[in-house]
Amino acid sequence: MKLAHRPVPEYNALVERYGQSATFLTIYIREAHAVDGEWPDDEELSIATHTSIKDRIEKGTQLKQKVKVKGEIVVDNMNNSAAIVWGATPESLAVIRPDGVIEYASAMGPWGYDLNKLDNVLSGLCKKN
Repeated sequence: MKLAHRPVPEYNALVERYGQSATFLTIYIREAHAVDGEWPDDEELSIATHTSIKDRIEKGTQLKQKVKVKGEIVVDNMNNSAAIVWGATPESLAVIRPDGVIEYASAMGPWGYDLNKLDNVLSGLCKKN
């Protein structure tokens, strides 16, 4: 999760800034940098490819506790349904209004993971309310 560490402080700042107006939900999907995968880059937590939903839940809990990601964390199922629907391999951002309308969906990360754009979208929505 070495790569995930870089944007965490900025993401957490957005949770602090908009957390009273928005719910922040992280869906933990398959580990992109599993030590036994194609792009190993997880020296600190040494996460192997998930083999069960229990394993994925445990690793999602580690993300919350050790990496200190704020907001709620849930895990994708072992069929990776959320990752497929949201184009979230390895990561993406979305803002969904209470009425279910998708206000913003980022391009696929890591290049499409733009926290400044997310900040602008949330700022505009919060001003409207």
